Amino acid sequence: MSVTGIVCLCLCVLTAVAFIFVRVEWGGKWGLVTKSIASFMFVLSAVLAWCLTDAFELEKACIGLVTFGLFFGMIGDIVLDLKVMYPDKDKIYLNAGMLAFGIGHILYIVGFTLFAEYNSFDMSVSYETFGCFLPILITLVCATVMTLVVMFGSRKMGLDFGNFKLQTIGYTFVLSFSMIYTLVLAIMGANLLWVVASGLILFFASDVVLSMQYFGGKIDNKCLIAVNHGLYYVAQIMLMLVLFLI
Repeated sequence: MSVTGIVCLCLCVLTAVAFIFVRVEWGGKWGLVTKSIASFMFVLSAVLAWCLTDAFELEKACIGLVTFGLFFGMIGDIVLDLKVMYPDKDKIYLNAGMLAFGIGHILYIVGFTLFAEYNSFDMSVSYETFGCFLPILITLVCATVMTLVVMFGSRKMGLDFGNFKLQTIGYTFVLSFSMIYTLVLAIMGANLLWVVASGLILFFASDVVLSMQYFGGKIDNKCLIAVNHGLYYVAQIMLMLVLFLI
């Protein structure tokens, strides 16, 4: 990894840790400010990774799409903190946050598909023979099952999605799809995507914790706040690491 990549990753870690500390201790507008700085640092680092890479065309396109995904993630970060600050506009900010993160994950899916297209696969039934069909088919089935498990399991956890049930189903499916899809591509031979898949698993876990806060009446629980953001930023750091390794 380049010196620039190491510096960017260190700055991302520092700003993320600083935000989590401020968010847990004080929250409010300073939580929003430090969160915006941390999120911007990830986007800026991704832009630098794209500018400095000497990767081939498809891989560079992958970095570009992931960068846009991180940008939408930054928007999601900001509006979800606005949700906490302005609970009277809860519906607007939560819907906007789900939409922003959902778009981000769709960009990750497209970006890592391009990465997989470029990289070779060692399988008895090769990736090149079926293109994206096989991993997409496997992922559709698994993501559908996982979405059903999450929605039914949420009742056991005492979660009440209320007016956000349809949005939650859609978002859970997209998040499950991106996580499982990159895992399938990694199994099929895109070795670097093991890091991405691991990051997206942590992202999924982060959202499980977040749902306990938003829909389980624990929005101000400091332990859950720390765990949620800790998992989320480790996931972001793993995505960032991959961009500098492509």
